[in-house]
Amino acid sequence: MKISLPKSTRVFLSLILLLSSFACKQKKENKVPLIMTYTWLIGTWNSTENPSVYELWTFQDSVYMGEAIRIISGDTMLLEKMFITKDSNGLDFTAVLSDTIEAVVFASFNLTENVLNFSNKNHDYPTNISYSKIGNNSLRAEVSGKGRKERFLFVRR
Repeated sequence: MKISLPKSTRVFLSLILLLSSFACKQKKENKVPLIMTYTWLIGTWNSTENPSVYELWTFQDSVYMGEAIRIISGDTMLLEKMFITKDSNGLDFTAVLSDTIEAVVFASFNLTENVLNFSNKNHDYPTNISYSKIGNNSLRAEVSGKGRKERFLFVRR
């Protein structure tokens, strides 16, 4: 059985299909930018193993900025400055130790919604750095390479 529709109805249905297709395409194109996936990192994090050590993370102008600090007897000592930025291949993690002006850049790999992984095989130690979200108020940082691995658990303050 063949159903014959008037030309105006066929045009109307074609227009609806076209608009629906366009709406679906628009929805896919409006996904969250990669750099915005990791806002869970923002905040003040306190080491559970060493309560005098903190990591402070902020986000401004599409850059995560972090500071690792140690507070002893009310005095704050900067240990390291860190930056996470977007590049053409993903994200970069840049570390600058407090006793040097040299920046070391680590490239991202195997990123997931709850895990940031970075690597620089040319660096002496560490060659890998990762941050893993463990619930809303805790995260694990890990540095590894050259047969060593160190893990640090942080809680949000």
